[in-house]
Amino acid sequence: MHFNQNAKKPLLTLASLLLTTNATWVCAQDDAPKVESEKVTDSIYMITGRGGNVGLFIGDETTILIDDKFAPLSEVITQEVASITKTPIEYLLNTHYHGDHTGGNVNFGKAGTTIVAHDNVRKILASGGEIKAFNSKFEPLEKAGLPSITFNDKISFHVNGETVTLEHYPNAHTDGDGVVFFEEQNVVHTGDIFFNGRYPFIDIGNGGSVQGTIAAIDKITAKINDSTKIIAGHGPQGNKKAMIAYRDMLEKSLAIVAELKNQGLSMDEVKAKLPLAELDKTWGEGGMKPEVWVTIVYSSLD
Repeated sequence: MHFNQNAKKPLLTLASLLLTTNATWVCAQDDAPKVESEKVTDSIYMITGRGGNVGLFIGDETTILIDDKFAPLSEVITQEVASITKTPIEYLLNTHYHGDHTGGNVNFGKAGTTIVAHDNVRKILASGGEIKAFNSKFEPLEKAGLPSITFNDKISFHVNGETVTLEHYPNAHTDGDGVVFFEEQNVVHTGDIFFNGRYPFIDIGNGGSVQGTIAAIDKITAKINDSTKIIAGHGPQGNKKAMIAYRDMLEKSLAIVAELKNQGLSMDEVKAKLPLAELDKTWGEGGMKPEVWVTIVYSSLD
């Protein structure tokens, strides 16, 4: 199976900016694409590489992919899946609309995969839009890349002896976030509601907020236990303890920045104070740069 390596480049460049402000990421699309798979359970894998973490669920009945990184990675993702299972990819679940999670939609859609996402994901992919934090606009996806099945609150698949539930958490990372629960195997794919061990990007211009992300994490952690395995949107495989630590970081960031903002300080004045210097030591590498994260938190308080 051969994919179009040039599909959806506007979102590819945009999503590069979502991951880091380092300009080397913008040029990274020209590098030879590669991915690696990590076994989570006997039938669930995490596929890593440039872009968001991909989930893979295999079995005799069907194969489900969760997110699909950038368009140039579609072929190597397919090859990696084929090295694990001979059952073709039937469903692709999008956890949200960002291009480092939906960049391969057109490729997989044209290959016959059924795409599933929240109503708002289809809406923004069909219309195009803007990520105001980066002054970046992106074009509508062609029809093949749009979710053909959408849901409002949740949707479940009963396949491969497993209940797979895609559940909406409103106004967290975006306004269209879906979290995937593998009920019997006690595994969760959170999409970008959870960045494991690093500062996140939260898309405030498209319905996200730090407060909403905290609320979503509280609901997720209430449903899981200490044995739950978590595929984060970015970062290594995690667990409930790691997710709670992340939630605490979000809450501390919000409290520190809110106190300064309530004193009447502007965003630039708050950033100049390096208010999250202690948190930066643990969370400041691999995701949003500390000064960008302060901007996101400050903006979330408007």
